[in-house]
Amino acid sequence: MALVKNDLISDLKATFKKMKDDRDKASNSDFSEGIASACKSYIEAGDITTMDGGTVSSGVFAGSGSGGITLDDSLMSDEIDSAISDMQDMTSGGDAVLADAIFLGLNEMISKGEVETDVEGSTTSPSGSPVEPTSGKAKGRGLSCTDGVTEDPNNPKDFVGKLKKVFQDMIDKRNDEDFNGDTYLAEKLADIINTYIATGTVTTSGQGALSGVTGTGKIA
Repeated sequence: MALVKNDLISDLKATFKKMKDDRDKASNSDFSEGIASACKSYIEAGDITTMDGGTVSSGVFAGSGSGGITLDDSLMSDEIDSAISDMQDMTSGGDAVLADAIFLGLNEMISKGEVETDVEGSTTSPSGSPVEPTSGKAKGRGLSCTDGVTEDPNNPKDFVGKLKKVFQDMIDKRNDEDFNGDTYLAEKLADIINTYIATGTVTTSGQGALSGVTGTGKIA
């Protein structure tokens, strides 16, 4: 699998459409859980690859790993839910609160994700002689992404600033003929998330026979 932005766009659009179609029955949780679920599916579809190395019982190991990450989307939806609740009593500034919550929720979810990779490589004995190919599992905690708050919407790393600008653009464009707010938000939010997640790095620790091996890599 891989990170597929178009799949994220489709899932976000489906969430917004459901909110509109079920306007009388839709709840804040439908919105927050829909966004969180879309992000979870998008990220969990990504491929994590690592370069692994270290000292094991039989010598020095060098190899590579591949795998993925498992996420708890309730961590993200809870953060968004809390923000929406706070917004009920606000007369202004709600867009900024929501942008912050989406970022904080996403970061909470990915930072606590469970990473697991299958590692393969070879071990060189202390005498310098190669030994049998070595393989095993490695595990890690979380996806670490570049800070998404720079207060500069023109900075590609600025998640919150760019999302605030999207919300403002939606207000400015709402009366434009043929403007579709749901499609616009889905595409722009997916762009922002995709750029942010692409900065993600992981660190893993070898398990069992690979104890002592560390892996570092990215998601794509």
